[in-house]
Amino acid sequence: GTYSLMELLGRHEVSLVLQGHDHYREVLDYDDVRYVVVGAISEKSETPEYLKIDVSSEGLTLDFKSACK
Repeated sequence: GTYSLMELLGRHEVSLVLQGHDHYREVLDYDDVRYVVVGAISEKSETPEYLKIDVSSEGLTLDFKSACK
């Protein structure tokens, strides 16, 4: 199940897993892997957002942006 997948990702040096469809933001770290769920971008959400990811030689930078006008 879930833990088997997480162990597999950790073993293969995965840095980031992007997940969706939960409609709320969550950032978890487990076994050197960061798991990110981005909140809803729908205008029906109280706090619509999207995620901008910058990749550089120093690593990844996650920047959650408001999708409000």
